[in-house]
Amino acid sequence: MISPVAINLYEGRVCAFSWFATYPDSTRLIEAHDELADVISGLLGAAVFQERGDDHSEYWVTPRFAIETYAHDVSGRADSGGLVPTLQVNVADAALAALQEADARRSV
Repeated sequence: MISPVAINLYEGRVCAFSWFATYPDSTRLIEAHDELADVISGLLGAAVFQERGDDHSEYWVTPRFAIETYAHDVSGRADSGGLVPTLQVNVADAALAALQEADARRSV
């Protein structure tokens, strides 16, 4: 199941959009994440940040976009409760996202 797209605004402008997709099991989640990462890498080149092992996440930055994928794999968590394997994707305007992040850091 894919969630509705969430839109993030910064100063009245669309800064980013994201969505979540759930999977019936962790194996399918990791396969879907890796396939998506391969497609994005084919278009944009290698990710600038990449975790492997238990954390499957990737981050690409171009002059225009920042794209992040994260596989929330709950298979090894003792506290997983009602959680299900979920793929998170976020696509942001790189410049607006950087401004928003800077504002957030100043307010902490």
